[in-house]
Amino acid sequence: MSVAADVLLRGAWYALEQCGHLLRSAVALYNERAYASAVALALLAREELGRYRILVDLWRQAVGGKAVSVEEVRAKCDDHVTRQREAQLSIVYRAEGSGRLADLLRARIKACPSTPEYKNIDEQLKQLDRIKVRRMPADRHSTRMKAMYVDINDGGTDWNRPAAMPEEEAANCLVDAVNDYSVQIDKLQIEMLRALDAPLASALDAWGCKPPLPAPTLPDQ
Repeated sequence: MSVAADVLLRGAWYALEQCGHLLRSAVALYNERAYASAVALALLAREELGRYRILVDLWRQAVGGKAVSVEEVRAKCDDHVTRQREAQLSIVYRAEGSGRLADLLRARIKACPSTPEYKNIDEQLKQLDRIKVRRMPADRHSTRMKAMYVDINDGGTDWNRPAAMPEEEAANCLVDAVNDYSVQIDKLQIEMLRALDAPLASALDAWGCKPPLPAPTLPDQ
């Protein structure tokens, strides 16, 4: 059975709406110091952001005349890592501490643009970008699992304990997720969307009763 284009568009919007609701709940949990639960919800919110982007792509295909089946919708949206990959709207580095990445970021700040030194540092950072983009979806799924479940470690010597989730790790996870959600909803401001994607703007404009998207909210820090 084929899914109509307008049904796919509604599903995309509802997924983005759910992303916003989950992030607001995650921030509330963080503010109550329930750090692991906040991380688990924030990463589920990312999956809903990924679902939004998958469904918008399927909507485009349906508008273009392709028959999109219920089975295809479910298959495209089924995998956790795939949804995390689709939700990757930015790459964030933090330069605290030591290590190669922190050293490179500090060196680029000090280097003069257009110099060979700067270009060499920039190329090394781009290589790290490519590695991070490839690994981050699976890493985020793994983090979500660690935030939710007690599990034995690979050596059989200790346990993963969600209640021990560090506050700073939780804060970084939430801030990054909220920022990506903000980026996505900013792109849906109707004037900007008309310039970036006129067909999507027209379709959303024609849907007059769509629910409002929750406003982004950052955790207390």
